[in-house]
Amino acid sequence: MVIDTVGGEVFLHSLDCAAVNAQIVTILGSDTGDRGRALLYKNVTVHYEFMGIPTAHELEPERPGHILAGIGQLVEADLLRPHVSQRFALEHLADAHRQVQTGRTIGKSQ
Repeated sequence: MVIDTVGGEVFLHSLDCAAVNAQIVTILGSDTGDRGRALLYKNVTVHYEFMGIPTAHELEPERPGHILAGIGQLVEADLLRPHVSQRFALEHLADAHRQVQTGRTIGKSQ
């Protein structure tokens, strides 16, 4: 499983790296481009998840909380290991923003 929160080239690279029966979840409006046939032959599914939609439409407002809680449980059980390239102390927030703007940031942490 791949959880894409970056999009662009990272999303396309995720498509290329996906194993047979993989699931790719993206929170962005990313396009699979010309990779559709390859995804089909590897039985890869792509899920688009915009967590704000249930709340915006007053449907299942508890859904985003359940999703985040489930992800938290996977992390705690060591079944999901987020990759974080660098951590910044709060007093270095400006440095963190500059790092994100480079487009080379991997993962986010509190």
